[in-house]
Amino acid sequence: MGINGILINLSAAEFFSPNFLAEVRKILDDTKNRPAMIDFEITKLIVMGDTENVIQVMQSLRDPGVAFL
Repeated sequence: MGINGILINLSAAEFFSPNFLAEVRKILDDTKNRPAMIDFEITKLIVMGDTENVIQVMQSLRDPGVAFL
């Protein structure tokens, strides 16, 4: 994350929300923020959840440049 980056702490409820990916993409599009400026902090509870879904969501956001801590 750069000096002007945004760190967002996600709860499991937010991460597993059915609309999470669509909402993030819309926010990035609406605000014209570069995905590389966004770092999501995820909890252990998220990682221990539905592993296949977690990997899919993270990869979908990493492709355009969003980072995870």
